[in-house]
Amino acid sequence: VEAARGTTREVPFRVAVAQWVRACGQQPLVRVNAPDSSFFAEDCAALAHLALGGLVVPKVNDAGDLAPLHASWPGIGLFPLIETATGLENAPSIARAAGVRQLLLGALDLHAECGIDFPNPGLMEYARLRLVLASRMHAIEPPIDSPHPSLHQLDEVSEDARAAATL
Repeated sequence: VEAARGTTREVPFRVAVAQWVRACGQQPLVRVNAPDSSFFAEDCAALAHLALGGLVVPKVNDAGDLAPLHASWPGIGLFPLIETATGLENAPSIARAAGVRQLLLGALDLHAECGIDFPNPGLMEYARLRLVLASRMHAIEPPIDSPHPSLHQLDEVSEDARAAATL
């Protein structure tokens, strides 16, 4: 749901996502707007009666961001996107939060929020290790790495994938 930004596209996009979820025959993960977004409550309301595999929640800064979701949907898996310095530092408590199944790294937004040009190998290694350790500590699935933004620089994409795979 999160991909459609701007009030003129939000409602039709929510309807389209809900129709797709009903028709797909699966229980997909659906990304919603960030918990502090003015669109978040409407996203959740639009998805409330659908059979979902989980919610991808962007810009999670602490476990408290997920508590209302878990309280409303205790059986749904939560997949927090770690995209801020605060979220990265709070990764262990986020991984421990009720309903969390797996952490996801949002490297581009993390770099932007930190004011660091992408890709910075030091930041990437630190972020990946932090999420791996938090996941391991709290016995959740290993984290999902961030997609690489470039499809045209295959050497860079391959190097980045190899670095992630070593963890």
